[in-house]
This record gives sequence, structure tokens and C-alpha cells, in this order.
Amino acid sequence: NLPKDKFDMASVEALMALPSEEIIPNIRPLLEWLRDINWPVAGPVAKLLSRHGNELIEPIREVLNSDDAI
Repeated sequence: NLPKDKFDMASVEALMALPSEEIIPNIRPLLEWLRDINWPVAGPVAKLLSRHGNELIEPIREVLNSDDAI
């Protein structure tokens, strides 16, 4: 159910309907959709991820400690 491209709003809407147990294992790949906040899926993905505060800490820490300039 992960987005296939930056315009795949149908997948994001399907993700919104899933329980947390199905979202949490996909946090890392979902964070990749926030690389460009101008992508249509970025805002809804950010809103979806915002529901999972504590589960975001380690994946975000990994991104911040990586050599990924974006």
C-alpha cells in the first residue's frame, strides 16, 4: 500500500484507513516521501506519520545521522 509515485494519492488514502500496527513497520519507507514537501503525497504522509510520535524517534534519528543531504 505504499505510494508508487509522488502522485499516488490513492495509496496514501488507503494507508490512512489502516491501523497503527500496519503503519509502524512502514515508517522508514514512508519517511522517504517527505524528501520534497512539494510532492502531492508529502503533506498527507506527514499527517499520517504524525500520529506515530514515539515510533518516529529512531527512524528520524537515523535520517539525521546519515549522509543524506536532503
